[in-house]
Amino acid sequence: MSSKSIFIAAVGLGIVFIIGFIGLVVFYSNELDNRDSEIENLRIIVDDKDIQIVGLKSDLKANLSIIDNLNNQISDLKAANLVWTNFEVSTNGGFFIVSGFLCNTGEEPAYHTRFHIVAYAINGTKVIDGYPPAEIGTIGGKQIISTNNARAIYYGGGLLANWTITPEWTLNP
Repeated sequence: MSSKSIFIAAVGLGIVFIIGFIGLVVFYSNELDNRDSEIENLRIIVDDKDIQIVGLKSDLKANLSIIDNLNNQISDLKAANLVWTNFEVSTNGGFFIVSGFLCNTGEEPAYHTRFHIVAYAINGTKVIDGYPPAEIGTIGGKQIISTNNARAIYYGGGLLANWTITPEWTLNP
């Protein structure tokens, strides 16, 4: 084989390698572009998921708030709650007389129950600010607070302009 043939063969082989190398560069360049495009698409998906996460966290916070509110309502319904079922108020000989019942509509007992009575004379003077005793019992499984033995507070007589009778209790013994 002559040196010219070897040279031509070497040049031809070099051209083939160069063309092959250029082909590989173009191929991998296209692959990198495709991967960059996939990465960008994945970034967009991640951003969308981040937005969804923020929305879901907000929904979770709102739902937890609703649950807390419902738990508070349940606690309030179970807690002692005194409701007037029947009562009368009268005055006689300088006494302010309260007679009636309160019913505990809650599941928990009411402790240290009492009636706070405040009354004002016609001229606006506070003539009563006191606490008559109360009796506590149970009827039909419900706690009943009674003033039926005519709980009276002496105020000296005269016309009363208005009064309030407020049941007071604690939730702890």
